[in-house]
Amino acid sequence: AQTGRISGSVSSQSTGNALQGATVTIPALGRSVLTDESGRFSLTDVPSGAVVVAANYSGFKEKSQEVALTPGGQAEVALVLESADVITLA
Repeated sequence: AQTGRISGSVSSQSTGNALQGATVTIPALGRSVLTDESGRFSLTDVPSGAVVVAANYSGFKEKSQEVALTPGGQAEVALVLESADVITLA
């Protein structure tokens, strides 16, 4: 199967600041990565097609977005997270 790369950024909607240490996941693949100090991430060897990418960060609502990845291609996604109004502790 042809694969590609998905890279992008995670930031806060309210401040516009990059979120370091946010978890970016591709649920269908069970793969995740953390954002760097610039809020950037990169996932390689992702099967081409429609891919859902989700971002999680403490104190924020989860955000997911579908990305169209072409074989051997690269997709860029900017995930902007909203602050969670209510933080519930498990």
